[in-house]
Amino acid sequence: PPTGPQALFPSSHMFNLDFMGRAGSDWQAVSDTEIVPVAVVFGITRLDREGGGPGKLPRFDWLFPALNRGEIVFDAETDLAAEASQRFFLETCSQLEEVACTADICVGGKLKRSDQKVFCIVTELVEYYNVFILGNV
Repeated sequence: PPTGPQALFPSSHMFNLDFMGRAGSDWQAVSDTEIVPVAVVFGITRLDREGGGPGKLPRFDWLFPALNRGEIVFDAETDLAAEASQRFFLETCSQLEEVACTADICVGGKLKRSDQKVFCIVTELVEYYNVFILGNV
């Protein structure tokens, strides 16, 4: 008879590293499994998954996605220090708070759950500046 569970994948396979790790430690309740976190990212041109070459990560392997994800190629034209960029970023964050959703799963007619907050780094920086630099409470 078997002495333990059958090992279908090597210990380094994504099934064992990701799925089984989550199942054994921080698996979410049923109601939260239908919630998908979304990230809106600015300033990235692409993700280089070709790898190889001197000083570069190895090529991305779809069977082991947790390893060698790729290297981020940043957009040289993105300048978050520019006032126009900051205003655009803040407006986008504000709009994300109000995105409408008519699907049955959406609560309150919005895509964002009412108990969640849109995290916006520029908003956080403005709040930090106002409190800790200017002293406005």
